[in-house]
Amino acid sequence: MKKIVVIGGGVAAKGFLNASLALNHDIEYTVIRSNAKGPVPCGIPYAFGTLKDPRQNISSDKNLIDQGVNLVIDDVVRVDTENRNVYTGTGKTYPYDRLVMATGSLPMFPPLPGKDLKGIHVIEKDLDRVVSMKTEVEKAKSAYKKFS
Repeated sequence: MKKIVVIGGGVAAKGFLNASLALNHDIEYTVIRSNAKGPVPCGIPYAFGTLKDPRQNISSDKNLIDQGVNLVIDDVVRVDTENRNVYTGTGKTYPYDRLVMATGSLPMFPPLPGKDLKGIHVIEKDLDRVVSMKTEVEKAKSAYKKFS
């Protein structure tokens, strides 16, 4: 049986998997990502106003797991393209016939003065970070502070 390893677990990974699963029934899929639960990226802004709890905006893995996708929560530390192996932080090795890199993007914070001040944040696609930021936002007295 052919093996496909997908590194990443966000929208791109799930889009690829849903399309590929619909077309291929004889492939073993393994998804490796670092977060156990991730938010739906487009719903992150709603975590700060509309949603009571950011955990209401979790991207479900149920459909993929129900279709037999192996979900691995671990960090990829090395990819050996010559021998077609992915190595993780816990010391496990995942061989593959095809590799899909669907790691998404990271926010870029421009080099502006004050970016390192307390209360300045970059929105990340990480549920724990969104939960902690929401807690901090709820404690804030104002969204505006004049910097001198």
